[in-house]
Amino acid sequence: MDQSSGMDRFDSAALFSIFKNEDGENLLPFDDMAALLEMGELGVPMDVPLISTAPLATTEGNLTITFGDPQVYPSTSGVAESAHTVARGWRSNPSSDGEDGGGDTDGSDMNADQQAAQLQADEGQQPTSSTFATGMTSAEQHARSRSVRGSKATSGAKNRRQRNAEQMESNRVAQQKYRLRKKQEQSALQQAVDLLTAQVAALKAVEVRARELETSNSALQQTVRQQSASILALQQQNAMQATQLGATRAALDSSQEQVAAQNKIILDQQAKLRLQEQVIASLKDRLKERIDEAMQHVVPGTVCEKMVAAVKATLYDAKDVHGLQETLAQLPEHLVNEICKNIFHVCKETWPEMRARCSQQVGGNSCMTGAA
Repeated sequence: MDQSSGMDRFDSAALFSIFKNEDGENLLPFDDMAALLEMGELGVPMDVPLISTAPLATTEGNLTITFGDPQVYPSTSGVAESAHTVARGWRSNPSSDGEDGGGDTDGSDMNADQQAAQLQADEGQQPTSSTFATGMTSAEQHARSRSVRGSKATSGAKNRRQRNAEQMESNRVAQQKYRLRKKQEQSALQQAVDLLTAQVAALKAVEVRARELETSNSALQQTVRQQSASILALQQQNAMQATQLGATRAALDSSQEQVAAQNKIILDQQAKLRLQEQVIASLKDRLKERIDEAMQHVVPGTVCEKMVAAVKATLYDAKDVHGLQETLAQLPEHLVNEICKNIFHVCKETWPEMRARCSQQVGGNSCMTGAA
């Protein structure tokens, strides 16, 4: 009874719930196995074919017999019980254990075969040769049956005692209790077999799932290794590109420094050019003033002299920028006259009235610049 109560706590739904996904769908085909494990209202399992082989039974005379006929196999539901099963445990039957069982007290009970035949006769069954499949040959079985019949004929009436109705009723009740106890034991054993079968099936399913997961894990590890190699190659490539970018950045910085230096030089040159333009503009203004002043004199030859003097004064009065005054002071006379000639030529081209006035006041080659 303890085994039966222990088996009642088995929950097949909890067992197979681990093989379902979040949507409740079975990951493995356990519908057939789950149907085999469904329990009835009284905790009795369904009638399913018994997968285990028939157990051996030992009777008097150390003869081993097995269940040879499928009709006498024990039912998995514990509803039916064969005559041979009762005969196997007849020695533990309370009906023959003295006053408690209400059986015989003189120790003259029938043997196992006689009790089995008597039980079949009580239940309206006829003993057949297929009821017991023994390990004996046909000749041995025939000799045994003859000896049994002979013993019945000679000592049956002497050894067998007539029972009254009360004893028979007590014997029947004891047999019912015995059968019920055997049914309960067989039901508990069958539940244990069903549980072990389900556990074996679940274990096999777990092993299959484990192999699948191991294969998937191996594939994922291979993918991870490949991706790790790709990432390592990309990291090396990024490092090389970073080195190249650093070198390019250094080259650009150097180029920027050179450009900045050149830009500074250009700005300095532009400042010098603007200063020179200012000097030239100042010289032009002073030269024009001196020429106008010289044109106002009526003395022949004084125009060129005044102009040469004005050019020299302008050159000598120029600002000393980067040693310009020292360079102008060292100019020879003929170079100064050449400069005056060129300046006067430009002035006559610029102001036509100056050419006319010069031709009126200066005659022939009297002009030292030769501009006449």
